[in-house]
Amino acid sequence: MNSIGIWINEISRRLAKDHDVLVYGRRGIAYRKSLGENIRTKYVYTIPNRWLTRFSSRMARYRDPKRPLFSSPLYYLEFILPIALDLRRQQVDVVHLQNFSQFVPIIRAFNPKIKIALHMRCEWLNLLDYDMIDRRLNKTDLIFGVSDYITNNIRDRFPHHSARCYTVNTGVDTDVFKPPEPSEALAKHHERNILFVGRITPEKGLHILLEAFRKIAPGFPDLHVNLVGSVGSLARDRLVGLTEKQQIRDLDVFYKAPSYLSCLEGILPDEMKSRVHFAGNVPHATTIDFYQDADILINPALSEPFGRSLIEANACGVPTIASRTDGMTELIEQGKNGILVEPGDVDDLAKAMTTLLSREDLRQRMGQAGRQFVMDHFSWDKIGSRLVALY
Repeated sequence: MNSIGIWINEISRRLAKDHDVLVYGRRGIAYRKSLGENIRTKYVYTIPNRWLTRFSSRMARYRDPKRPLFSSPLYYLEFILPIALDLRRQQVDVVHLQNFSQFVPIIRAFNPKIKIALHMRCEWLNLLDYDMIDRRLNKTDLIFGVSDYITNNIRDRFPHHSARCYTVNTGVDTDVFKPPEPSEALAKHHERNILFVGRITPEKGLHILLEAFRKIAPGFPDLHVNLVGSVGSLARDRLVGLTEKQQIRDLDVFYKAPSYLSCLEGILPDEMKSRVHFAGNVPHATTIDFYQDADILINPALSEPFGRSLIEANACGVPTIASRTDGMTELIEQGKNGILVEPGDVDDLAKAMTTLLSREDLRQRMGQAGRQFVMDHFSWDKIGSRLVALY
């Protein structure tokens, strides 16, 4: 399940303690069938993502890059139109939308009195056409960013909407994501493990991680890398084709290759390839086993609005290394629960990896501090309470 699905599941269960909750999802997406009392789920048919992505990529050359097809009101119209009509029948008070700003005017047209919250987990409001986004924000009541990085950028670009902008993070179930029991930790095998959790796509910087691993691997013959996540590049027009950041635009080279996976496999010499494991897309509950078996969690992304894997790793007592970029700078207190490195800098990442791998005492201290950091700031109950207050 992806970040949005996890957020919906966890927040719905908490809102349902005092409110009636209705969750709309795409047919075939694995929201839990029974979230608890006062929660209903409805599923709507949509055109398969792979078809839309393929069509959007082909149409990109004919459209204004600041108005890509995925930002059009026609994109997922078959999904949002029946929802807009059903919301009117249901007499819903507040509707909470994720990422797609074009849904706002459609819902508003059929529900003039409804309250609309738009929750952004990416930079689209800052990258897409100004006038188009401004008109949509005029019809919203609340604008959420998943991190202060996202929220502050929205405020800076649209200062006249800033009074309605707030940060609502992602959280962690700290009763589930926790360090292994001492007996389990002792039974852990003797190999050292570096972990990455997320999409296997260019902006996540896996090529940087593997380059750093290649540099340090001879000095750590027992070191392995686990890459957990689905393989497949984010559509070019959703980030690389939109941003002005040169470091992100340079990722275009990977879109001209046969695949990003083939590029990653070409980085390592044959004798190291067996030490890098692509686990694929695994159930969210299964990722706990990977976290508890990891010595370090690394997120080398060049673009990362939040960085959920960082707080999940910290909740499990695992120290983290991440690029000093975007929302991830809010999740690591330098030298306390992890280490921030310069984005795209292979040598800096290799140095941080060597430091942590060489010092068990430092890993333990950072892991303990990380666990407390998550307990203090990212419990789902705290996030749910904040959301209700904002509603």
